[in-house]
Amino acid sequence: MATDTFDKYEFQVADTVKSILERNVGKRAAVKLHSGDELSGIVTSVGNSTFQLSGLLGREFFDGFIAIDRISAVILRMREA
Repeated sequence: MATDTFDKYEFQVADTVKSILERNVGKRAAVKLHSGDELSGIVTSVGNSTFQLSGLLGREFFDGFIAIDRISAVILRMREA
């Protein structure tokens, strides 16, 4: 289940897309793909080269399995409006 707490994210110099996703399992995130497309959902699991995004925004009954090397940005909500 996604948590809607807004913890401060501590960026680390050695961070990779994979490490950022791993630290945010169970939380809502958006990813920007090299193609320009953006997908939003809950990070469910992270493997060596792909990860699972559940409850895709606008496609709540679908999950996405995305290649980590196709991601140009990970977007995380960090604070209330």
